Amino acid sequence: ALLRPEARGSGMRFGWALDMVGDFAVVGAPGEDSERGAVYVFTRSPEGAWARIQRLTGTVYSYSPGDEFGSAVSLSEDGADLVVGAPGLNGRRGCAYTFRKSKYSNSFQID
Repeated sequence: ALLRPEARGSGMRFGWALDMVGDFAVVGAPGEDSERGAVYVFTRSPEGAWARIQRLTGTVYSYSPGDEFGSAVSLSEDGADLVVGAPGLNGRRGCAYTFRKSKYSNSFQID
């Protein structure tokens, strides 16, 4: 299967970081939107088809050029928790965002 972002621009670096647990895959694109970055969440159907279900950004605390949100991604063993690195945030001091999967859907919410 080929996983792709919805938007396709040069320099997105889609696939820079990725992780997969069960039928979920998360893919970082730290170069997207002037290096603000994004993370794409995909799910696999019982038939084996992959679909993008969510696009995450670092808008909760900051969303500035150079944040590089999505440079690192990691799912917990059960796929319920996601950590996303943004090494360029706050003058290159960086940070890690934590997200938790909703009990009622497959979408992630900031923790």
